[in-house]
Amino acid sequence: MEKRFIRLIAAIMMISSMFFAVPMANAEDGTRIPGSDLKYTLIDGTLTIFGEREMPRWAYLASIPWHYYKNRITTVIIQEGVTSIGDHAFRDCDNLTSISIPMGLTTIRPSALANCGKLTSIILPNSIISIGAKAFINCINLISIEIPNGVTYISKSMFAGCSGLESIEIPNSINSIDDYAFNNCTSLETVIYSGTSEQWNDVNISLVGNDNLENAKIICTGDSSVSAEFVKDYTSDTESDSEASLWQLNVMRGSGTVNEVGVKLNVDGVEQSKTIDTGNIDSELIFGIVVNKLSEDISSIDALINGDTHNVYTGE
Repeated sequence: MEKRFIRLIAAIMMISSMFFAVPMANAEDGTRIPGSDLKYTLIDGTLTIFGEREMPRWAYLASIPWHYYKNRITTVIIQEGVTSIGDHAFRDCDNLTSISIPMGLTTIRPSALANCGKLTSIILPNSIISIGAKAFINCINLISIEIPNGVTYISKSMFAGCSGLESIEIPNSINSIDDYAFNNCTSLETVIYSGTSEQWNDVNISLVGNDNLENAKIICTGDSSVSAEFVKDYTSDTESDSEASLWQLNVMRGSGTVNEVGVKLNVDGVEQSKTIDTGNIDSELIFGIVVNKLSEDISSIDALINGDTHNVYTGE
């Protein structure tokens, strides 16, 4: 009887070790992910996943091979060749602070990074075209994120509960934003949208649970405008100075930077050009231009903004 009891205890210990022990296989061999040709290792808090296919679509947390020791994971490295992040893959990894996602990965499944409270940033490669519901729900310390250009849809509750999220970059490929996508994103202040204001107004944004998005400042980097306002003509009191016109040039370039500002004049059919400013100017710029001709002599004025030409004045 005593021997049977000892054998039973030994069997239980062996089974427990199979479920709860951290795999320490070397990086070359790894441990095969059940239902997949992918492999993984977990060494000193770093979970590395490698192979050439997508991750399984796990329906239950218990099916995820590293879920039982999720609190030991601080870093996730997904190697090139892996094409998706599976459902719930890193859900509840409370100590995860860093994740590396390779170019070539196309899909992030629902709840893939849900409740990863210590993540502060995530860099998403431009190869991603689909992000599932609740993918980043309750990542409370996520500060900012940029959605890749290929994504067309911000799914339900994608960023819900991301109370630390302050800014997000949304591409003009997005055509709809689902219910609760930004629910309880109480710190959200700035949305940088790569399209125009007209395009943003055409995005189908659900009114359910997206109050924080509606209250944020929307900066449409596709918007740009430039104009020139005549201030006055004047003739210098000194003989060395020529007659001149004073103009004010107003530049609005969305939220992008203005790296080169110039002016091109057409006076009696003769073009003249010069650089007015070569600073790194954000959003809005207002400055004066002194043109060494009276206003009635000027046929046109063009503003040169980052290599683009904008007509701002045509003489009568």
